[in-house]
Amino acid sequence: MFARLMGRKITTEQLYVSRYEAFMFSDYNEERWRRSGSPKDSLDLQEAQRWMHRSEDLATVRALFPIRRDSVNSVTTSIASSLCIPRNHRMRAR
Repeated sequence: MFARLMGRKITTEQLYVSRYEAFMFSDYNEERWRRSGSPKDSLDLQEAQRWMHRSEDLATVRALFPIRRDSVNSVTTSIASSLCIPRNHRMRAR
């Protein structure tokens, strides 16, 4: 259970980092495109659009595979029980 929860946590963190990177690169290339006079056949515009599509794809992945709070609560309770942590000191999912 713990390994599954930690794997999900690491995957979720990486998903957020990747999506943030995609936003940054999209904004960066869009600004380069604007500063060059907004040509229609610009590589900067194509790159900005590619990064924006990637960030949208990452958002879709997050929407398709949301974290269920009941599964997090059950895993947290199970870990706390196995470690003999008193009930009033157990972590709660937000």
